[in-house]
Amino acid sequence: MSDKKYHLFLDFDLYKPPLNQMEPHEAYELIRMEVKRLQSMFKLGRAIVQKSGGGYMVKFPFKPLTLEELRAILMEARYVDEGYKYYSLTEYGQTLRISPKIVIVQRGQRKVGRRKEDSTPILWEVIDDE
Repeated sequence: MSDKKYHLFLDFDLYKPPLNQMEPHEAYELIRMEVKRLQSMFKLGRAIVQKSGGGYMVKFPFKPLTLEELRAILMEARYVDEGYKYYSLTEYGQTLRISPKIVIVQRGQRKVGRRKEDSTPILWEVIDDE
């Protein structure tokens, strides 16, 4: 068992199911409810919510976790981007991009260029653990 500590980050994408099937304010309320549920189950403390171009990122910077705790929370978390969850569980690392996203532009099967899409996150809300 490792002594290394981790901090939990969660990535919620509004353009993927089921969050893309709701109005944005409804999807955010569902994310808030999920954050509160995880806070009460795992005593995670204060959550920092940031809004990015395609969704929300939630950080729990004040609660260091063991790898086992981190994995248990990720497996319990709902509505989190599946690709992000898979990477976090298999690679034991969590990264959230804060630079512009490079998007490949395609026309049919042909790649015709690249463009930068700014999705730098902004502080949206702080959710206290009650």
